[in-house]
Order: sequence, then C-alpha cells, then structure tokens
Amino acid sequence: MADSDIEELQAVAETLPKIMDAVVPKIGQLIRDVLRGLYSEDIGRELGGSVAAFYRSLVDAGVPQQMAESMTMEFMHAQKNLIADAIKAIQEQTRPPA
Repeated sequence: MADSDIEELQAVAETLPKIMDAVVPKIGQLIRDVLRGLYSEDIGRELGGSVAAFYRSLVDAGVPQQMAESMTMEFMHAQKNLIADAIKAIQEQTRPPA
C-alpha cells in the first residue's frame, strides 16, 4: 500500500467519528418520527377506512355477509402485520451491532 493511501485512510479514520456524531442523532430522530407516524391517528383512520372499503366491496359484489366478515378480518390482520413488519425491520436496521 502506498504512503498516500495510508495517509488517505488515516484522514478518513479521523473524520469518520465526526461525521457519525453529526449523522447518528439525525437518523435516530428520523426513525422515531417514522415509528410515530406508523402509530398515528391518521394511519389508524386510513386503516379503518381501507378495511371498511374492503368489506363494502365484498358485500357489494354479493359475497355472503359471514364470508365477507371473515375475509375482512384476514385483510385487517394482514394490514396490521405489514405495519408490524415495517416497524421490526426499522428497529433491526437501527439496532447497534452486538
């Protein structure tokens, strides 16, 4: 390895902690904002609206009520699981290495 490469690596090694000190708090705040958004009243309202629209579309299409209710429950659980999976993925990506 050339002396210039070593000097460049040393410069990066000296600068990297400063960059991380500036970036990590902002990333943490961004993650908190995303998680807050996933649990917001607006998201709940949108989920309720989409579940209701799903149910209405089944009933309007002639699906028997009991089957429509069952399918709607499955739809709601799938939506909830998507949100839970998104939260889990975000948390795993931001967890400090062991």
